[in-house]
Amino acid sequence: MMPGECYQMDWGFINAVDDTGKLYRLGCFALVCAHCNKRYIEFFTNARQENLFIGMIHGFQYLGGIPQKIMPDNMKSVVTRREQGEILWNPKYRTRGLVILIFTRLIENSDGVIQIKSSFSL
Repeated sequence: MMPGECYQMDWGFINAVDDTGKLYRLGCFALVCAHCNKRYIEFFTNARQENLFIGMIHGFQYLGGIPQKIMPDNMKSVVTRREQGEILWNPKYRTRGLVILIFTRLIENSDGVIQIKSSFSL
């Protein structure tokens, strides 16, 4: 991959405790440059669509620009579901005009390099 060509993104979740002892579940947005592995992490109170876009904008600013491609995992804010091999996109995300790659299977070759077995792009 070339610098700035592709970013990978996903949500993770953690439990956090405030100073009163109350437990919260936080969404952890991660955006990673596929070329250099530089990462942007931001925490949100949920993983809703609006926070995805906020995290992406902040991540683009931190990583130095908008990539040519985005590789999300099967995030509900991007992919609603899959039916019989077809990807059903979240309509709010699809209209943003980004090039999206959904990798369905990654294979490690004998040199230890991860290669794409199949992919989908808009």
